[in-house]
Amino acid sequence: MAENFARVQILLNVFDGNPDSWLEFIERNGSPEDEPDVPFLVAVKQRLAEDPALLDDMRRIVREFAERFGNDPA
Repeated sequence: MAENFARVQILLNVFDGNPDSWLEFIERNGSPEDEPDVPFLVAVKQRLAEDPALLDDMRRIVREFAERFGNDPA
């Protein structure tokens, strides 16, 4: 679960929510360590085809997590 949450953050922040961009990056510059990301990205693409609001949901979840558990020492 933590791995997928990290993947969501990478997808949103590095690849602007575009799984194809990440897949292209893996194809061109990836290493064997990147291979476990491929099934996640394929699943996201399938889910996006079924539910275009998925990216908005992901952004909301990451934002809410950051608000609750951010770097604020309080």
